[in-house]
Amino acid sequence: MNRVTAGPTPASERVEELDVLRGVALFGVFLVNMVGFTASDIIATEQQLLSLPTAALDHTLLQLIAVLFNDKANTLFAFLFGLGFHLQMQRAQARGAAFERIYVRRLTVLLCLGVLHALLLWTWDILHLYAMAGFVLLALRRLSTRSLLVGGVLLTLVSHDVGRMVFDAAGLTERFGIEATYTDEAILRRQQLSIDGNYWGLVG
Repeated sequence: MNRVTAGPTPASERVEELDVLRGVALFGVFLVNMVGFTASDIIATEQQLLSLPTAALDHTLLQLIAVLFNDKANTLFAFLFGLGFHLQMQRAQARGAAFERIYVRRLTVLLCLGVLHALLLWTWDILHLYAMAGFVLLALRRLSTRSLLVGGVLLTLVSHDVGRMVFDAAGLTERFGIEATYTDEAILRRQQLSIDGNYWGLVG
């Protein structure tokens, strides 16, 4: 009996339209994050940004990016993640491969990369979130379309509040001092750490 192994999807089997959409979504995510990195909440105070000679143009561009990309790029990327899950499952089953074992291995690698990214580079990493979402997809893959639709609508209505409740219940709000992260004092401290080249101070 021939053993079926996992591997990259051959070029002849790739859906070019999906690859293009992934590129558009990734560009949008990159653009929104680059704007976020330089926003008044992260690396510069509002007064510092307003004092720049490009302040008026910056404001216009921020509004344009907000209309065209904010919450749209992430939504598209999340949709493509779910669609990719479905396509991988269909193709693995058609080949007779052990889809669950393969996908768990991929999600585990993604989760490890996300945790390292969050600890060493960027605290608002989303790779680990996609990995956890993938495990949820794997667990719910046999539910009916109606059950998934009802669950999706309910999560859309309450996800923000539930997420906040979980965050508070776990004591993470106090642990990470979320509100204090965005004060002018905290911003100026990050600026000084950057000037000093204090990497561990920035990620700590």
